[in-house]
Amino acid sequence: MTDYVDSCVFLAAVLGEHEEEVCHSYLTTLGYKHHAAGVVSHLVVSEVHVALLRKTRDPRARSEETLLRLTASVTKIFSRLLEDERLQIAKPSIPDEEFCREVQTREFRVTTDDALHLAAAVATGCARFVTLDKTLLTAEQLKGWLRREYGLKITNP
Repeated sequence: MTDYVDSCVFLAAVLGEHEEEVCHSYLTTLGYKHHAAGVVSHLVVSEVHVALLRKTRDPRARSEETLLRLTASVTKIFSRLLEDERLQIAKPSIPDEEFCREVQTREFRVTTDDALHLAAAVATGCARFVTLDKTLLTAEQLKGWLRREYGLKITNP
């Protein structure tokens, strides 16, 4: 079994925000024994780094030291998972536009980025899409369709 790990899981683990402990624990056990291995797309890697840059852009809220510390933390997580072969970065593929439109038709609140993440999860044959995104977690019609048509379950860590 393979999990597609959404960018918000990595961000929560390093930013010390909502669900930090759950996400950190999930990433720590990813790919071990009875736990699924993980897959991310290039979009996840870039989203994580862009989000860290945005979080630290306000000098009153964060310093450059903080940016370096957070970047080092997330790089360490990615590196460890990749080195241990518990995480793979999926090869880029051309997203299925029809699939993305269908996702957004079934749940209008789903962003284009999230539709692309779901397309990558389906393209790589993942069984689960692991996220903290409330829109995806509560989109019952979309979740049912993905489970029936693609065997993909949307779940939290």
